[in-house]
Amino acid sequence: MYLIVVYHIVVHCVVGQMYGSVYSRPQMFSELYLIQALMPLGMMANDIFIMISGYFLVEKGKDIKLGNVAKKLMIQLGAAALFLTFGSLLFFFVSHRFDYIFARLIDIRYFNDDVWFVGYYFAVIVVAALFLNKRLNEMEQKPYTALLLALLAFTSFMWSGGVLNSLAQELRTLAGGVFLYALGGYIKRFDPFAKIRGWVLAVLPLLVLGINLLSFFNNIQTELKNYDIYYNIQVESGAEINSFHQSVIGFANYNLIVIVLAVTVFELFRRLKMPNSKVINFIGGGTFMIYILHDNVLWYDIWGSYPWMDILSTSLPVFCLQLLKWSVIVFAVCLLGYVVYRLLALLCVKCKGLVLRE
Repeated sequence: MYLIVVYHIVVHCVVGQMYGSVYSRPQMFSELYLIQALMPLGMMANDIFIMISGYFLVEKGKDIKLGNVAKKLMIQLGAAALFLTFGSLLFFFVSHRFDYIFARLIDIRYFNDDVWFVGYYFAVIVVAALFLNKRLNEMEQKPYTALLLALLAFTSFMWSGGVLNSLAQELRTLAGGVFLYALGGYIKRFDPFAKIRGWVLAVLPLLVLGINLLSFFNNIQTELKNYDIYYNIQVESGAEINSFHQSVIGFANYNLIVIVLAVTVFELFRRLKMPNSKVINFIGGGTFMIYILHDNVLWYDIWGSYPWMDILSTSLPVFCLQLLKWSVIVFAVCLLGYVVYRLLALLCVKCKGLVLRE
């Protein structure tokens, strides 16, 4: 969840400030490798969320209570929508009075029109409860492996993935989620990575990171060459010369780099021998609320008030410290929102006699 917060700050604010900044010049900037290194983190963490669900839920078969899952998701999303509706209004009055940054306000439509991950996650759980769990539990390891490979191939390949999206918008994303869910159950049941040494799992993400950064280098070199060609054409024709747009590479949840990172990080943490911790359990219980409270235009505008590009071009260590500070603050504030939600839930239980007859 923390990685998702960091990712959202980077992708929604830091990257957006690249245009028109010092980084609009047609050259390579070494500090931008850090931004590219952070780009897979959000989707990697999303994939881990789905794998965790499959790890614990595949073995339940048809025992997943869809009504309970839907109720929990809707109640928390509804509470978050109310928190943000009133909270953004309060922030507006405070910031307006003291001439702080203006941030866009959020209204109750947030419940239906924002936070894509909620519907994606629930769709995967519906597929699992209706038929997938039963089918997976009936499979031996060999056909289960073949199914996983087929799902991975179908969502990974451009043409077959395009067929899925042509049938229904974002169907490819849903198929990727079904693969990750099934993979989580596969790991729980068969422990396929048991013979792989820990150092291999630790080194593999570093190799993937290297491929990520090499891809970034190749991409920028191509863009620099294209800009040089079109620049000369514009000069010769007397047309207006457009500024150079630095870019970073984004990733989908079904991207191979993201999947390899998710699987290796999942397996590394799965091997940790930890005692039961009420603190960790409580924070873990609040991750969904943290997700839906932080990923919205209110926070985007607040983050965007900070001069990220100026700091990055001046001092990379200071930039890293500021990114760490902002992400910790956001995580803590949204976790506090979860605490308020839990307290309100307890209050509602205590006061139910006021609205319900015996």
